[in-house]
Amino acid sequence: MNEIAPKNVNLNIRVKSKFNFGGRDTKIDIRDSELILIEKLTTRREFNLPPGLYEISTFLGDGKRTSQVVEVFESQLTVINLEPDLDYQPAPPKDNSQFKKIEELNQDNQLGLTILDEDTDFTIYSAESYWIVQHKDAMQKMPVITLEKNGSYIQASLPISQGHRYSVTCHVKQVLNSKYGHVEINISQSRAMAFGLECMLKSGQIIKAAEVASNALEALIEKYTDPTGATLAALILYKTRRLDDTSKKMLINLARNHDWLPDAKIILALYLAHTGDLDKSMKLACEASKKRILLTESFSLLFDLLRYWPDTEHNEKRNEALARLAQIAPLVVWRSMYLTTTVNGD
Repeated sequence: MNEIAPKNVNLNIRVKSKFNFGGRDTKIDIRDSELILIEKLTTRREFNLPPGLYEISTFLGDGKRTSQVVEVFESQLTVINLEPDLDYQPAPPKDNSQFKKIEELNQDNQLGLTILDEDTDFTIYSAESYWIVQHKDAMQKMPVITLEKNGSYIQASLPISQGHRYSVTCHVKQVLNSKYGHVEINISQSRAMAFGLECMLKSGQIIKAAEVASNALEALIEKYTDPTGATLAALILYKTRRLDDTSKKMLINLARNHDWLPDAKIILALYLAHTGDLDKSMKLACEASKKRILLTESFSLLFDLLRYWPDTEHNEKRNEALARLAQIAPLVVWRSMYLTTTVNGD
């Protein structure tokens, strides 16, 4: 897009993102036609460049590196727009009455896959090849979807919660054996901040995710009331050693206000163990071991924390917690982001 250039400006870059204050603080790279980096990690948006071809690139909220090649002219303003390249997701219905309890669903069973009602308290809307799952009532426990195929049973924790209207849905794809595990589960794209963190974790962009996780943790706790999204932010901060006293306080509130979500206690226990507060760490770890966990990585981290506990003072409690986890561990599908267990039918 070319316009009349303001004085000394011939390139304007517009970034669309739910992160970094609407993209204003998203860092971009500019390379010339020989791929020489001429602007690195800049938050500037207007440039005066010699005429020629340039590659503009950045990481946005889809977990991918977005890039465009653009031609810049001496006396014309070239404007480019960078926005996430999101995979397709069907939108949830505007009318909540279209969400059904599992026993009310018309399951056509084309894939031989059936949702079982295992004491669930969420509702589902079928759209194309997806189940859209929502939770509106007060949370009492981790929501778990149970699927049956050819006599085998799959149970997966769901990243949904009661709270802000943007934190109550996730999408479950009606196909097994995806690259993300037996069941492909995604936070709904309407939860843009949490969805972006999920995408970056799945694509391995952990350092890029860490750049936005601090602000995301606060926003997902205090503004959007999205505890499962906030758990992703807290995990990213822990993995990149960026948990500090401020985020610790937010994590304490997350664990206290959402007792049904043990992952917050696990991450806090890991942090406290690292800082030497072993009594509180063990207390939180044991409490977390008694509940269904959301993230496979949280389960793994808790297992390792208990296995390699640095002293023998809490051996009895530690062994009890380890025994609880050891019963589940052989059933875990380790490549799944959200804790998924399988049991083969007889």
